[in-house]
Amino acid sequence: MMTGHPPFTQAVPADRFYKFLSGNRADVFWRSHARNKKDGFSKEFSDLLTCMFQLIPSQRLSMADVVGHPWMKGPMASPEEVQAEFRMRHEKILSAQKIEEERRNAIRMNRTAQASSGTFRGPSSGVVMMSGNDPDNQQKE
Repeated sequence: MMTGHPPFTQAVPADRFYKFLSGNRADVFWRSHARNKKDGFSKEFSDLLTCMFQLIPSQRLSMADVVGHPWMKGPMASPEEVQAEFRMRHEKILSAQKIEEERRNAIRMNRTAQASSGTFRGPSSGVVMMSGNDPDNQQKE
């Protein structure tokens, strides 16, 4: 919920992001994730997750340590704030879907118009006549 995407794909040293955590380079991990977050992450938050994401299970925090961590003791969003956040994210997704649908419809309509006019605009070839009505290309009898 803090970033809008998972922190890594798999918790394995070969993972693009997890490799920084497993290689004791949490600073690089957090810097790469903070690029998409205008206010970055608090030290308490990054510390909690870094400790939870340790490669070796025995080095991870216990549940008691997680619950007692300073970040867990900090301010908490109210149920109304959480609902408002999810509503805003849902609207953002719907808006992006509508824009994508409109883009696809415009492409479809453009292709239909080109097909009915007998022309097709190829990527590098310019206009290509699709019908045999072009007087320059008709065979002489």
